[in-house]
Amino acid sequence: MSGNVTDLFERRVAPAVADLAEVAMDAVYLGVGAGVLTFQKVQVQRRELQGRLEQFGTQVFSR
Repeated sequence: MSGNVTDLFERRVAPAVADLAEVAMDAVYLGVGAGVLTFQKVQVQRRELQGRLEQFGTQVFSR
């Protein structure tokens, strides 16, 4: 009986668990990648806003 359970595990369950682990890691990589892209986009927007505010400040204080 024990041999049948071990064989079943090795043939069916182990590959399914390995596939599930691979899918989970892919999801983690996608999440991290999306986070990095979002952070970069926010940084670009911050720099653009900073430039606009500096121009506005220069115009206000040059009067």
